Amino acid sequence: MDASYNLVASKCAKQMAQYQNCVLANQDKAWSEICSKESDALTACAEDKVPQLKALKQTCGEHIKSYAECIKTHGHASENQVVQECQNVMRDLWKCTEEVMDKLGSDARLI
Repeated sequence: MDASYNLVASKCAKQMAQYQNCVLANQDKAWSEICSKESDALTACAEDKVPQLKALKQTCGEHIKSYAECIKTHGHASENQVVQECQNVMRDLWKCTEEVMDKLGSDARLI
């Protein structure tokens, strides 16, 4: 997942920063709802500028869905609580994305 994160960060730095800033500013609130506009902007940018995401979504779709549901369910909680509640689904998503990026080869990791 590090490689896919880095690809998105390199192509959508502005949108990623806006989303992260929103989440940090609203940690003690329902940030998953409050930051939906920033999340949507980041998603749109990533889908447009990072073609590897199509393969990730096809292969890891269930993991992505599970993680999104966990974040939505626990997004009102503190960061530590979210990590505790969602760490297993995050780990599974990370493993899946790393496997996909490995299969795509080193070209997929180029920025």
